[in-house]
Amino acid sequence: SIGLPLDILVMIFHAEHVAGPNGRKYLVLGDEQAKFNTEHNSDFTQRSIAKTTELYKCCLTRAIDNLGYTGWEIIASSAMAAEDVYIDLLKEANLQGSGQALCHISNSSSLRDPGYALEQAACMRFLQIQHGVACKIGWADVGLQNSEASFDDIARKTFPQLESMAFLYTCPGLTLDGRKAVPYTHTNKDRNRRLFLCPAERAEVQQKMGIRVNKKY
Repeated sequence: SIGLPLDILVMIFHAEHVAGPNGRKYLVLGDEQAKFNTEHNSDFTQRSIAKTTELYKCCLTRAIDNLGYTGWEIIASSAMAAEDVYIDLLKEANLQGSGQALCHISNSSSLRDPGYALEQAACMRFLQIQHGVACKIGWADVGLQNSEASFDDIARKTFPQLESMAFLYTCPGLTLDGRKAVPYTHTNKDRNRRLFLCPAERAEVQQKMGIRVNKKY
């Protein structure tokens, strides 16, 4: 990945608005869940996942600082996965997954591996227990696969305690030609049709937008 799509800022704006300047906000980078792509996509390796995670962390930290927001903490899911609490939660998720939640997952054609959804569920419950998180900001759209609403539904079935958490959804991201897209990931096909949070994007934005930009900005 060359960087995070600019659309991720919409989710950050909403989180800041809901929690307020004095509230704690946690942004989770799903590097642990990215491992499920290694079997299906040769571009995903342990090294590339680690490199992309660090790139995302740097870009997000800079963006949040530039916005003047405080109270934010960026957490890699691999860091959570090393915690005993998370390990126990994942075991519980897999046990729960043998029942109603796993049936729901198996019927979803957009999921290659049920373990992906169960790890997401464990992450949500971990944040609720360890950090008192009471609201999750995601994205949703009826016309797109892998909308977070379906994963959140699985999480609540796996951990009923999550019913007390509020789930708020932003709209999907958009490509420059107006197509809906996942706000925080991109495909190679969309590479030239998305704007990104990364230093290299400044040199390409003129070409992508098809306009002349004053170099003195």
